Amino acid sequence: MLQLAIRIIMGSRSDAKRTNELLAILMRLGIPYNVSIASCHRNEAELKRFILSISEQIVVFIGGMSLAAPGIIRAIYIAAKVMKKIVFGIPLDAAACSAIEDLPAGTPVITCGLNTVSVSHSITNSALSIGHIVAVSGNEPVSNQLSAWYDEQQKKKPLIEAVELVHGLIQIPKEEEKKR
Repeated sequence: MLQLAIRIIMGSRSDAKRTNELLAILMRLGIPYNVSIASCHRNEAELKRFILSISEQIVVFIGGMSLAAPGIIRAIYIAAKVMKKIVFGIPLDAAACSAIEDLPAGTPVITCGLNTVSVSHSITNSALSIGHIVAVSGNEPVSNQLSAWYDEQQKKKPLIEAVELVHGLIQIPKEEEKKR
């Protein structure tokens, strides 16, 4: 079994709250990670040195605005002939999503995109995708945790073949009515 390691890079400290959402799921799945902060707009030589020093096989960049970093990271690895790295971009807004999705051919960065209704859904999908990548490498504990996660989600929203109607209407619990 190949033991894949994860490096999470935030564009700035202001991304910490959203990054914690990602880290909580990775922890739940039993995936070890290290976290860094690096802006690609500050010091090119320092960024290049840092990126080439990363020992983890999966590099995840999370951030907002125009999020050029995932493409820049991939370009650094290509120029240095480092091919055994997965670069994953997690956009926190539409501009970041566009910057990742609109990379030129030959600059592969994985992303789950941006759920425009809920960034938390995008982060969850990204964390689960990272989990699947790790599980494919033969990591059975992570595979088992993924299965448990999906089982838990299924229990929260079970399939109901016949909904009970009262006077032809679906009954809505009082606590759900208050949320609207």
